[in-house]
Amino acid sequence: MKNYCMNFTNEEITWFLVDRLRIYEYFNIHLFTDNGEEINGECEKQIQCVTFDGDIFKSEFSIYFYGYHTALYFHRTAETFDFFDDAAKGWCGGEIFEDMIVYEGNLSDKIPFEILELLREFVLLLARMTNIEIERYPRERVLTKSYEVCDFVVKITNDSDEKKEVVFDNIKFIVNGHLDD
Repeated sequence: MKNYCMNFTNEEITWFLVDRLRIYEYFNIHLFTDNGEEINGECEKQIQCVTFDGDIFKSEFSIYFYGYHTALYFHRTAETFDFFDDAAKGWCGGEIFEDMIVYEGNLSDKIPFEILELLREFVLLLARMTNIEIERYPRERVLTKSYEVCDFVVKITNDSDEKKEVVFDNIKFIVNGHLDD
């Protein structure tokens, strides 16, 4: 298998993502292999899925690791936030990206901790979401890309009163309304 920047080891996923999220009481984190087998403790099989609200077949919020691609998926709303290895964007593009919220920041120059920290920040922003609205703004066509590059504004309502705005390259989150409202 090609060495993509998101070929995380089980230890990296556990240390840099899962353990750092377990401190929040609203997560019910479970780890699974590619065939849906739950992982408890040390395991030779690769972690493919982390659910944040329980069983893999009933989960509303999960993250999937594919090596060249990592996806944060909301089953209830069918929204995905997708992170692709920069090398993979050249061969998987076009219509596959049409309904995705694709992060356009450079990932290939980051170490596993930095990528998993970015994913952790997304998880924390999205975890207690009660409503989501997504606005897509296509950029001018980039000749080196086989898909339409977009900027996104993601408006989230959650169960807190805190308002904030956070930007990750081409994705802007507005949580509980604009700061100046």
